[in-house]
Amino acid sequence: MPIPPDWSQNLTTFVAEWKRKSENGEYFGDEYLGDKPFHRFVVVDRVESWDSFLRWIDELNDRWVFRGQREASWSLETSLDRAVTREQSSLNSYSLWHLDRKTEMQPLLYRFRQYAHTYLTPADERLE
Repeated sequence: MPIPPDWSQNLTTFVAEWKRKSENGEYFGDEYLGDKPFHRFVVVDRVESWDSFLRWIDELNDRWVFRGQREASWSLETSLDRAVTREQSSLNSYSLWHLDRKTEMQPLLYRFRQYAHTYLTPADERLE
């Protein structure tokens, strides 16, 4: 399944509307928060057979794709998001906070650079 042709425009419109409402101090409910906008950012496709999967991969024309996770409704989080998020809960409370991204990013970036060459083509080498 190729990406819908209007996906980029729909996403741009959604983000512009969120920015406009935020800057004007308008109330916009929870439609922009948490997992609510997930379907606007992520294209979900399921295949029924290996042959269907191979046809789908051919349509991607060597573009990168997220391999997925068990539940399509889960939010996508980067390794950095997972590395900096901390949660604590007790019987009467729940806390969520984030560590300093810059500090936590250094070891992740180092590890990425160690292994990236195994996934990149010569044309991608300029990403260093």
